[in-house]
Amino acid sequence: MAQKAERYVAPGKLKLWRKYLGLTIPKMAELCDVSGSTWTCWESGERSIPRATAIYIALHISWPVDIPHVIPTPEDIKALRVLRKESQAKAAQSVDYGVDKWRSWEAGKPMPRIVWHIYRLGGIEAAKQHALRVWKADEEQQKMNSDNMGRYRNCHRIRVHHYLNRSRKNGI
Repeated sequence: MAQKAERYVAPGKLKLWRKYLGLTIPKMAELCDVSGSTWTCWESGERSIPRATAIYIALHISWPVDIPHVIPTPEDIKALRVLRKESQAKAAQSVDYGVDKWRSWEAGKPMPRIVWHIYRLGGIEAAKQHALRVWKADEEQQKMNSDNMGRYRNCHRIRVHHYLNRSRKNGI
């Protein structure tokens, strides 16, 4: 029996994310280095989106991510892996791919830019932690802005109330 692919994003969520970013299906597919039909399959829930791509989109939503337009060379891929003292199996696992796929990238097959970006961040788990830090900072900033706006509104209400009371006393 075939094992069902694990879903990292609930069906319907990708469409919400795409709409939130204000992108069409072709633009979202371009952002993720896939065809429009692949994006449509992900969005409809027909196929599961790779976790690295889902995390990349989540990062992009909270903080626009600029990934290089240059696809990494096999030398770049291997150099970073060696620098991190990782085996091909460990490097592949860090981005949720098999070792055969990793070997193909080091042998010259183009590595998707998103996977390269996630690997440069330290892999899936490091990218998730990065996303959580960004989201938390974003939430704190929004809360601060909201608190400041609340204080501003309260000050504004007090000023208006004071002005109205003074106006009434002065017969204005």
